[in-house]
Amino acid sequence: MIELLAPVGSIEAFYAAINNKADAIYLGGMKFGARAYANNFDNEKLKEIIKTAHLFNVKVYVTVNTVIFDEEIPELIEFLDFLYLNDCDAIIIQDLGVLNLVRNRYPDFEIHASTQMNIHSVEEARTLKDLGVRRIVVAREIDLELIKKIKEEVGIEIEVFVHGALCISSSGKCYMSSIIGRRSGNRGRCAQPCRLQYKLKDEEGYLISPKDLYSLPRINELIEAGVDSLKVEGRMKRPEYVAQIVLSYRKAIDTTVRGQEFDLEKEELNLRKIFNRDFTKGYLFNETDDNLINKNASNHQGVEIGEVVYSKSKQVKIKLTSSLVKGDSVRIVGKKQDAITVNQMYLGKRLVDSAKAGEIVTLPSHIDGLTNSQVFLTTSQNQITELSKTTNEITRKIQITGVVKVVDDYLTLELNYNGFTQKTKSLEKVQTPKTISVNNRLLDQISKTNNTYFEFSELKLNIDKEIFISIKAINELRRRALDDFFNLIGTYYNNRKIIDLDYNITKLESNEANFICKVRTKEQLEAVMDSGIKEVYVTDHELLNFVREDIRAYYVEPRVVTSEVNVNFRMVHERLKCFNSEPTSTYLNVTNALAVNLLENLGARSVGLSLELSIDQIKELIKNYENLFKRKPNLELEVYGRYELMHLKYRLGLTNEELTGENELVDRKKFSFPLLLEGGYVKILNSKRVHLIDYLDELINLNVKPIINFTIESIDEVKTILDIYLNNKNHKITDVTIGHIKEGVI
Repeated sequence: MIELLAPVGSIEAFYAAINNKADAIYLGGMKFGARAYANNFDNEKLKEIIKTAHLFNVKVYVTVNTVIFDEEIPELIEFLDFLYLNDCDAIIIQDLGVLNLVRNRYPDFEIHASTQMNIHSVEEARTLKDLGVRRIVVAREIDLELIKKIKEEVGIEIEVFVHGALCISSSGKCYMSSIIGRRSGNRGRCAQPCRLQYKLKDEEGYLISPKDLYSLPRINELIEAGVDSLKVEGRMKRPEYVAQIVLSYRKAIDTTVRGQEFDLEKEELNLRKIFNRDFTKGYLFNETDDNLINKNASNHQGVEIGEVVYSKSKQVKIKLTSSLVKGDSVRIVGKKQDAITVNQMYLGKRLVDSAKAGEIVTLPSHIDGLTNSQVFLTTSQNQITELSKTTNEITRKIQITGVVKVVDDYLTLELNYNGFTQKTKSLEKVQTPKTISVNNRLLDQISKTNNTYFEFSELKLNIDKEIFISIKAINELRRRALDDFFNLIGTYYNNRKIIDLDYNITKLESNEANFICKVRTKEQLEAVMDSGIKEVYVTDHELLNFVREDIRAYYVEPRVVTSEVNVNFRMVHERLKCFNSEPTSTYLNVTNALAVNLLENLGARSVGLSLELSIDQIKELIKNYENLFKRKPNLELEVYGRYELMHLKYRLGLTNEELTGENELVDRKKFSFPLLLEGGYVKILNSKRVHLIDYLDELINLNVKPIINFTIESIDEVKTILDIYLNNKNHKITDVTIGHIKEGVI
């Protein structure tokens, strides 16, 4: 049966997931997870959660899905050892170095490839399966037909996001938060700049803020496509949100599997009440751009429940189209806006606790001038009260059977559940009663399971003589038996063993740290070749026709390719695959020596380093690589150019002709981000150019090949930059940054 996978960002959310019958949960430890600001769990709490979840046959996947720096690897190994030896079902990872580590140190540890790996094709899925990955969380940009194809041709488990917040950028390929404020999404600290207002041409609003994904009506299609797991986003959401989403999707899955109908309209209303930025079916079901973005707001929209018919003297009269109760929260939206928690509500002059559709209620407001505004319910007190019953503790009980008997003069309690059997004997021997036996009290005492997860569906007394044993001993037997049974049922993996690391070491000739130029126009290419540069990367393969014979040229493949690419020219690879002695892009997020090694094992000749590394972290990476593999790595780093901050399938309402760099997205601080179409996707370029001339000698001494990346530069600008880097000319250029080379990311 298809799995329902729930987010757990707090202990209350865990209770909600268990009580509302999720099949699996995902959560993070104190480090290395992509939601650094959730209420994550320390090791002791993780251990308890894993055992408790397993008791209810719920799997636990722990997120280890940030990029990792070399100095963190010893601490990471400690954490992975803990997870592996404490029954974690699987880990969700992004970093290629973590993949390399896990498959060597814990060969039977189940690996799930995070959506941050940005898997878009059969080829990438097959590569990951060959590397030992059991499941992929597919990119949110791919549709159901491609999911079917991956399932049929690769046979790997597929997990799909079905509900919750969407990233507008390709997952794992967004650096906007990182560049603007050092808070890296690849480190779990995204500041969500996509949820802010921007201006583009004559339009202003929340131009890149997606609606929330909603798949409740399409469960049957997902099941038929062979999807293995339906994933709900929301580790940063309140526990009542988790409760409602799991409850609604549980109903949808179960009724679909049974061939029954369920009240879709009712469940959609419940989902909208708990949280929505409006809903979209997403790229999963081929949503159009027009229905993907909510340009008017980026926060919870609630559901419409009425209209303001009067607004004066800090009071509003609202004609209701739906019920309203004390404790609800509403938002009033019109030329002005107000938010009100319903603490006082009047029908006429009568103070009331509730009102029905059709009635006109009076509420205190913060401002006037709200007449004719729409009123939206943003918190339903009745809904929260009902859902909260499932968030305070686990209320589900495991139905077990038991037999009480005497074995070798000891009171013995045998427990049975789902194939598990355990026998526990008392610490005291039973005695022949001098006056009163305890036989008639045994079942009452043993059945007192109130503060445990167990409940007896059947408890038998199999003793053929009168006995005596203290009530204290009976209670102690019950507690110990139930505790041991909890540990027995909650333990899935008994024979896991950590092995010594044994990395495959490739033999590669060392690169010389010569300049590489990356170009996108014929004019840029000609200027670069005239400068004496001998190695170029081109983003348009047609440019290869104009490359001189003495120049070594590579085509930079599109970062997203949904089908196989059959070409006869050298490529710079931006996706995970076999590399055929060719280089890899900076956008594969390589931040440690183990990731470099894995890419080399896949055939990479040289490896592009992540733009989020500092110079000290680059040095640490090289040092660690040399210690592990006894040679220098072949590395590349972009030293000049506009970083690609986002990579969008969404076209922002622009034509191909309008996506050549002239049009810009302008933020609230008046920074302008050029928009460029390449490979069918829109790239949001940084407002400033990275310019690492002051670090150039240091990088070359480290044998890191410097890349000069030209995107929208004019020919004069190209010549100026080449003069600076190749001829040591001290030309002054504006709108530049040193990126993360000095301080790194948070």
